[in-house]
Amino acid sequence: MLEHDADELEVAFLTKQLKLMKNLLNDYTAEISRDTRLKLVNTLQLQHTVLEENIQKEPGRVRKKNAAGALTSLMSFIQNGWPSSELKAA
Repeated sequence: MLEHDADELEVAFLTKQLKLMKNLLNDYTAEISRDTRLKLVNTLQLQHTVLEENIQKEPGRVRKKNAAGALTSLMSFIQNGWPSSELKAA
């Protein structure tokens, strides 16, 4: 989804998806294959600017703030929450 439609995602839906991704990664890391986790990290890194631009286009102040917070939280978790060995391959 993020690989192809990042610029077309409705911001409220995007916010929910970002929060869900963080929760799944946090709670079920052991059940998610390493390849899947690395693909997610790579996709988020490639689409980060597109996602930020999409969020900035949102006219609703609260939706914009919530989406920006969810993206920041997920990216911070990926950068700081996973063991460093997971990120070296990303």
